[in-house]
Amino acid sequence: MANKISILFYVKSAKASKNGTVPIYLRVTIDGTRMDFSTGTNTEPAKWSSQSGRMKGNSVEACSINTHLESMKIKVYSIESVLLKTDRTVTPEIFKNKFLGIEEQKRTIMRKDTGKL
Repeated sequence: MANKISILFYVKSAKASKNGTVPIYLRVTIDGTRMDFSTGTNTEPAKWSSQSGRMKGNSVEACSINTHLESMKIKVYSIESVLLKTDRTVTPEIFKNKFLGIEEQKRTIMRKDTGKL
């Protein structure tokens, strides 16, 4: 079964800082389940284009942030591709763990830390 995945970049006006900038977030939706991640970047609301999900203009700041957003988009699609190539279903939980770098705990008889049962 193919999973529908969509990506949206948006600003969170409710979390505006004192200097007037707002954080940019990435929303990944897999089969109707939303997950929001901070991109770690901020912008002024007037410089943000909601229609394109990008910063407006060709300034150094806009190009830098738009490049960062594009790299995050590529990361999302590469994670999806890896999961599909390994015949794993792309679920929100599995995707989130891969995106955040959380490794699955493998169950074994012996404990890793001590080597004892």
